[in-house]
Amino acid sequence: EFFRFDNLFIQNIWGNYTYSSLASFLGNQAPSIYQLTYSKIPDVKVPTSIFRAMQLGFYAQDEYTVLEGLKVTGGLRVDIPVFLDKPLANPQFAASFQSQGLTTDTKPKSQ
Repeated sequence: EFFRFDNLFIQNIWGNYTYSSLASFLGNQAPSIYQLTYSKIPDVKVPTSIFRAMQLGFYAQDEYTVLEGLKVTGGLRVDIPVFLDKPLANPQFAASFQSQGLTTDTKPKSQ
């Protein structure tokens, strides 16, 4: 199985207005807060995370006749996820979580 997904992790890319009350919004008053999130990646205005991955699956099955009229079927399945793309590094995140050894550019490992 092969698949691809796009994820827009950034919130408020077009802005977010917060009003102190519904009355201030309905009264056309200025918002109390305006938030805007932007990309820190050079030449990328709307950062989208695009990942390609695949799931390898293997299955073996056998059927055994125990008695006339009684069959036992057993099987074994193994699924292996494979991530084809390497995520970007975020040095600020890595510095904040250095004691746990967490980074944003490390792919999960199969177990």
